[in-house]
Amino acid sequence: MKDRLITKELAKLYEKQGYLEDSLTCYISLYEETKEQEFADAIEKIQNKISPQEKKENKTDLKGKGNKALLLFEEWLNMLILEKKIQSFKKVQKKFE
Repeated sequence: MKDRLITKELAKLYEKQGYLEDSLTCYISLYEETKEQEFADAIEKIQNKISPQEKKENKTDLKGKGNKALLLFEEWLNMLILEKKIQSFKKVQKKFE
């Protein structure tokens, strides 16, 4: 997601449309850039929507030591998913050419 413009509005739009993973990725990027509590709260909210039970079992504080690695790993996984979506789209697109 680094090559596109990431904004709070885009993150909210993804969330509203149900693309929670994409919304989470946007909020993580925004938090990493600004360290604003607003984005930390949004990350927690989205994570609770995605997997409330898992979040309760593994409470992570955004200020924790290993959290940067966790956030980077999560972003990497989201990028892999995005790449798979792009590959699928290209296959479909070729069928219509």
